[in-house]
Amino acid sequence: MHLSLRYLAALIFTLVFGVVAGASVIRAAAHSWNLPMCWRCGASKVRRSAMHSMTDLVAKFLFMVPYRCRGCRSRFYGLRTWRPLPQPHS
Repeated sequence: MHLSLRYLAALIFTLVFGVVAGASVIRAAAHSWNLPMCWRCGASKVRRSAMHSMTDLVAKFLFMVPYRCRGCRSRFYGLRTWRPLPQPHS
C-alpha cells in the first residue's frame, strides 16, 4: 500500500488534533464537574468570562465556555452548564 506524503501528513494532523481536542474536553469536564468552584484555588466565586480569542471560538464548538474566578482571577474552561452560578454579594 502506497501512501502519499500529503495524505500521511493530513492523517497525522487529524490524529493529533483529535487527541488534543479529546484531552481538552476531558480536562474541562473534570474541572467543571464541581462548578461553581475554581479549579485553581477552590473558591466558589466563579463567573462566566467573555470570549476574546480564536481559542474561545474553537472551545465553543467543543461545548466549553470560559470561566473566571473572582478570587484568584484565574481563567479556565469548563463544559457549558445551565446551573445557576452564585451571584456576588453587593
